[in-house]
Amino acid sequence: MLEGHFILRSGLRSRQFFQCAMALQHMPSVERLGAALAEKLRGYEPVTVLAPAMGGLVIGQEVARQLGVRFIGQVPLIPELREGSDNGNPVAARPETEAGAVFAEMARVLDEEMKSSKRAHPELKLLS
Repeated sequence: MLEGHFILRSGLRSRQFFQCAMALQHMPSVERLGAALAEKLRGYEPVTVLAPAMGGLVIGQEVARQLGVRFIGQVPLIPELREGSDNGNPVAARPETEAGAVFAEMARVLDEEMKSSKRAHPELKLLS
């Protein structure tokens, strides 16, 4: 974790910056970070891990390994995806965009798979 004054690509500013490329170049760090993330998620009983194709594959696969669940996704790196996340405008809510279509398809597949599962939560609904 770096401390200082950082200007993010979105133009927002931050006092802290975590450079995952530096941390994830050493497998013992990947294993420790993956274990910490998996522990935070374990209570949700996840069955699948999705991760961004750029910067998330290594840690996504490690979290899935630590949880003993499948790793199915590589969300493509699309500029609007990063920009939407940075400014609080999620592209997943806009299925007419390329990134939104990717999320909509992943949600459709997961929704279909979970229908017959006891893991489906009654309050979790796929919006269309």
